[in-house]
Amino acid sequence: MRDAYQEMTDKLIELVDDAGKWSPPWHSMNLDMPQNAKTKSAYRGLNVMMCWMTAMSKGYSSQRWATYNQWNDMGGKVKKGEKGTQIVFFKTDEREDKNGDKQKVMISKISYVFNANQVEGDCAAEPTPPKSIGEGERINMIETFVRMTGAKISADRNMACYIPSTDTICMPAFENFKDAPHYYSVLFHELVHWTGAKDRLDRNLSTKFKSDAYAMEELVAEMGAAFLAAEWQIANHTRQDHAAYLKSWLEIAKKDKMALFTAAAQAAKAADFLENCWLVGQLEAA
Repeated sequence: MRDAYQEMTDKLIELVDDAGKWSPPWHSMNLDMPQNAKTKSAYRGLNVMMCWMTAMSKGYSSQRWATYNQWNDMGGKVKKGEKGTQIVFFKTDEREDKNGDKQKVMISKISYVFNANQVEGDCAAEPTPPKSIGEGERINMIETFVRMTGAKISADRNMACYIPSTDTICMPAFENFKDAPHYYSVLFHELVHWTGAKDRLDRNLSTKFKSDAYAMEELVAEMGAAFLAAEWQIANHTRQDHAAYLKSWLEIAKKDKMALFTAAAQAAKAADFLENCWLVGQLEAA
């Protein structure tokens, strides 16, 4: 039986190793969230990472993806010799337990998707993008988004960090950063840490990952910040201490096929939690 988790993890490690001095795709390119070209649904969790990594390594300009059959249904044709990118999806199946009773279970399956850059036909053309909001307006909206999370943020500090004991995010002054995207990338990272508190998502990785829990939490924050940056369409930038964790992340992934799935799933939950704060705040202000 094929092991979807192991195959996906192996592919990610292969992409990392092939890149030499690897930099995560969320630091190497301006990102949009990958979406299915036919259904318009955004991909989630580790599937986002798979699409981003492939796009980075192959130089794809699009974040529109679909299966071979979906492109055919839309009138497109995958170019000869092109290889698909692995993603994993879940479906419900019925299985009998030891008593012969039927139980519904979730099973994972591997699928392959192709980027619009791998496809011929009108359907592969990029749609006209919506009118972009101005940079000043975007910053004002992000400031509102951050405020509506309710997070306590202490400014003018020497370093960026989240302090669980006081439930406080510490941030250097805005002017200490190169530009707004650098500032908000770091703030998003700390906000993801903030979501892990017991009265929020109660994210405790130590039970499963033991001594690797701290590095895993940093990976969750890295991925979550990337998801938020993509949603807000700002460039995401690395923290200076990122490189120190890279070796740990690869080692964890190599010994635990579920590690990257867990990190990506937790990162998506964190981003969803923060975006829900924003949506609830908008409704209450209406």
